[in-house]
Amino acid sequence: MFAPLSGKLSITLKRGKDLRKTQMLGKQDPYVEVKFAGQKEQTKVHNDGDRFPVWDSTMEFTCQTVQDFTIKLSVWNKNVAALDDSIGVLQIPVLVLLSNPSVWLPIYRYEDHRTECGKILVETKFEGSGGVPVRQHSNFGLISARYGLGNVNVNVLPFVQSIVRDLKLVIPPNVDLSEIFKMDPISGHTDKSLFITYLLGDGKTSNGIHIPESGRRQETVVQLADFSSRQQEQGVAMKAAESQRLKHQAAEVKALQEQAQAEAKKEAELRKSSEASLEAVKKMATAQEARLNAEIKHMQNMLREEEKKVQRAQLEISKLTNEVELLRTKLGQANMGQASRSNMGQAARSNMGQGSEFNMSQGLSSDVSSYVAPNTYNEFKVGETSQLPGGSWKQTAKHITYSGGILKASLRNSKGWWKTSEIRAG
Repeated sequence: MFAPLSGKLSITLKRGKDLRKTQMLGKQDPYVEVKFAGQKEQTKVHNDGDRFPVWDSTMEFTCQTVQDFTIKLSVWNKNVAALDDSIGVLQIPVLVLLSNPSVWLPIYRYEDHRTECGKILVETKFEGSGGVPVRQHSNFGLISARYGLGNVNVNVLPFVQSIVRDLKLVIPPNVDLSEIFKMDPISGHTDKSLFITYLLGDGKTSNGIHIPESGRRQETVVQLADFSSRQQEQGVAMKAAESQRLKHQAAEVKALQEQAQAEAKKEAELRKSSEASLEAVKKMATAQEARLNAEIKHMQNMLREEEKKVQRAQLEISKLTNEVELLRTKLGQANMGQASRSNMGQAARSNMGQGSEFNMSQGLSSDVSSYVAPNTYNEFKVGETSQLPGGSWKQTAKHITYSGGILKASLRNSKGWWKTSEIRAG
């Protein structure tokens, strides 16, 4: 039903709208890859285009008797260090583009065309032959016939004209429209329909009729009028209807384009505001970090000073500990000497108290012997008084100790003066 394509096909990807985000952080870098007739082309990458990219990229495909009309448009997010992320895809007959020279097309998450995830604006120009047949005037007043879903539709008016019989257009029941027209504008959807407009007998244009894709249990019959003698009237109506359709489509394209521009501007303003807020937060964080670093440095300096104080205190403690140990040693030695002297004195006093006598002669020390005549003997006893020659000294022996053959005695003269002398035992 559709003749093979021969010629040059030009496709311009203008822009995208409401594209699905494929990354959590930052803005994505979208581009479009187009595959048709064994050829592959792609648009430029719009860095940071995110959800509203602008490409304005035109690509050309050479057609040499192309019978496979399938064209695939894939939208990707460009990655540097990893595989590119798929944003969305649309796989349709190129007849859709040939039937709609400028149109917003939906893209879907997967090739089953179930989940819509954005739109792309596509402009198409074909120079050559084949594809959708040129519309011809009919005798039935038919103005337009489009089969599809929304903007994804194909002009099938020539084929509808070919199945009119006796001024009646009959669509059989229980047969999908895709089987009748031998092609499917968009797979995965059962809510497609055939929309027909035609002239009524009085020359007025009908409101149109929708014939659903499937589920028709009865045949659909459209009664047409005979316009074989009113070709001019039909031609004018067809031109007016087509002009109205193109005007409506252009208004829709313009409206969506303006909406996309407004949304892109709004998103850019939000992004700018967010970036400004982020910059302010960064500055605050930097200042806070500097303040914390200064406090940490101050605390570290204080800690080092405290450590030095602790070290000095430890040295003082060590010094005092050594001095205490030295004092303890000296005290222990003093206690031992005092105990020894105490024991010796007690023994001496005990012996002297029992009447022990020491015969003294030349063995008197120099302190005492100067007052004792040579070769004389004097007897000293504890608590007794002995008169030395000269008559001026009256000695009383007290505090007598004995050690190593030497007797130490404290002597007092008549004036009450004390003097300690050593007396060697004879």
